[in-house]
Amino acid sequence: MTDQEKINRIRQNDEPTMRAVYLEMRKVFIPWINQRYQLISQDAEDLFHLVYTIFIDNIFKGKLKTLSSSLKSYFFAIGKNKYPEIQRRKIRIREAIDEFLSGMDNWEDPVQEELEFEVMESALDALGEPCRELLTLYYYQNLSARLISQQMAYKNESTVRNQKYKCLKRLQQIFHRLRRQEV
Repeated sequence: MTDQEKINRIRQNDEPTMRAVYLEMRKVFIPWINQRYQLISQDAEDLFHLVYTIFIDNIFKGKLKTLSSSLKSYFFAIGKNKYPEIQRRKIRIREAIDEFLSGMDNWEDPVQEELEFEVMESALDALGEPCRELLTLYYYQNLSARLISQQMAYKNESTVRNQKYKCLKRLQQIFHRLRRQEV
């Protein structure tokens, strides 16, 4: 089956073709992205899932009707474009966490550090749903606001960003309240 025939079948919602393309592209994409950017396996998997999701979305939205290159080249091009975006997001996450934690005492004491992490786990538990799910999808699974809006049935990306901000503020308040109780 040609790459174009695969796209046409996917457009018709042909599950076996979707599965076959997923497995075929995963087999070549993961080693390529690992070799190119020296990613850990989980990051490579996450990037592949993002690329595959974009590929499928582009077919169903009519953005991808015909290929001007191979399917493999199409996946690689999306991966090359999304990799820097993911890296920027990771930097923003690190900066947000650093900012969040900047008000904390110096963690030179390993016992104090362990207590802080336990308080954070308790704060996440107390946060509840849907905030915990939203923050997990955004910060741990690196999903975009667009994908989160689809997965969690939010109205749009702006709603997701607004909700994420509110959830972080709630988490921060819960964390500081629990931390004061520990002292």
